[in-house]
Amino acid sequence: MGRLRAGLAAGDPTGEVAAAWQGKELLRAVYAAVAMPAARAALGRFYRWADDVQLAELSRLARTVRAWEAETLAWHATGGCSNGPTEAVNLLIKKVKRVGHGFRNFTNYRLRLLLHCGVRWQTHGTASLRGRSARLMRRAREGTGRRDRVPSLRVDRSSDLGGMAPATGGTQQAGPARPGLTG
Repeated sequence: MGRLRAGLAAGDPTGEVAAAWQGKELLRAVYAAVAMPAARAALGRFYRWADDVQLAELSRLARTVRAWEAETLAWHATGGCSNGPTEAVNLLIKKVKRVGHGFRNFTNYRLRLLLHCGVRWQTHGTASLRGRSARLMRRAREGTGRRDRVPSLRVDRSSDLGGMAPATGGTQQAGPARPGLTG
């Protein structure tokens, strides 16, 4: 707290920023109050501070808070309930609609809203790709890894097509998976 006051004293010669900061702290005290009478008292302290300081920004803020005093104190009457989260979702919906420049159908619009508003999809986890783990690197150096083995091909002469078919049993060794991996 001392560093903040020292910084304000050095960088705010007129004291306007310090006064605004103190007004903000007094307004926060309204919401920190535990009961309605304490909140009313804190609001009174904020009004007196804003009137005494004679700072245009604080006077305007005090007028706005006075206009919304019943709603501000209702926060204590409702146990801290707020419609803020609902308003935030409504704002996101309007933003998606504005940015979307129209959607072909309601299904696309609904999906975009669900994606944008942060819905957690219940999907299966994706399979991780094999990276260069120590086990795989050791197998590649030793030539025992699966990357070094490819299924052998045999000619299936019993078929009329005479095509190539994979062998069922054996494998044949291939070269190293990547150059420079042989020990």
